[in-house]
Amino acid sequence: MKRLILISIFVLSITTGAHAAGECLTEFSHQATDILYFGDNWIVHNFERHYNSGSHYHGLFGLGWGSTLETRLQLNPDGSIVLYDQGILHETVFHPPGFSLEIMRERLARLIHATGHQADDLDALAADEHKRHLFYADLLHSDAAEALHSEVIPAGTLYEYQHGCQRGELKKTAAGYEFKKGSEVLVFNYKGSLVSIVHPDGRYIVIAKSPKEILLRNQVGENMWLRLNDAGHIERVDTYDGPFYYSYYKNGLLRRVSGDHPLLSYYEYDDNGLLNLYHEENIIGADPSEHRINYFPDGSCHDDVDLQNGTTRSVQRN
Repeated sequence: MKRLILISIFVLSITTGAHAAGECLTEFSHQATDILYFGDNWIVHNFERHYNSGSHYHGLFGLGWGSTLETRLQLNPDGSIVLYDQGILHETVFHPPGFSLEIMRERLARLIHATGHQADDLDALAADEHKRHLFYADLLHSDAAEALHSEVIPAGTLYEYQHGCQRGELKKTAAGYEFKKGSEVLVFNYKGSLVSIVHPDGRYIVIAKSPKEILLRNQVGENMWLRLNDAGHIERVDTYDGPFYYSYYKNGLLRRVSGDHPLLSYYEYDDNGLLNLYHEENIIGADPSEHRINYFPDGSCHDDVDLQNGTTRSVQRN
């Protein structure tokens, strides 16, 4: 039987596509693969978690974490849509037909007025797309969400790709949305949550979520359950090779991952809720990985200290 393994990778993200000398690293990113193999019949072969210190996303593993099954659409109240791969990665933007900067600014102005924000926020948000998407995300998860309305888009409408890594075809359907990239089709409900993944060879996975669990089912009827705690975070994953367990701090931040195998991961955070230590080891006897992340006082740049060998990767501010 194939074994489960944890693989960890850390990535230092920068604000531009180039890594110039002396450039400030603004976000810390980290990847861990808990389940390397689901089974021969599954089109999703592994289960990955991704952390990003700049993310505002509250997902299945708490603030800052995304995962394989959390690819989602953010349905902005100005009519634009943002696709986030694995919940927090690769921000890809789509616009409905006829969308323009003038329409965006007009709708943004109405939204700022309706939600009681300062009028001088308009110019700043209109000029910075990333900040605008974060502003929309906060509103969509606030008490004001029910009052947000965007135009009604008829089924069959193709959205226009603007920019981002996930180039593909996004289409409005009667029940939600479909995103086609190559041979794979991702199906989302009307709220933008992923509900199935379909391949042209007939393989698929259906994702059904209830308050206490997420059920994964493939084309031959095999099931896998992800159990949720009262906060909606994953606390147990039942696999063919035994269960995985996840625990959290009182504030909902991911604390520990363990299993029936000798696997252990634990995480610590600073007073701002940013990941500042991780310890991970797998089940095949490899050396453990432990890193300390030291953020600069403004919360942007950081040092990465490998506690196993004492080396430090430092980046100084310009």
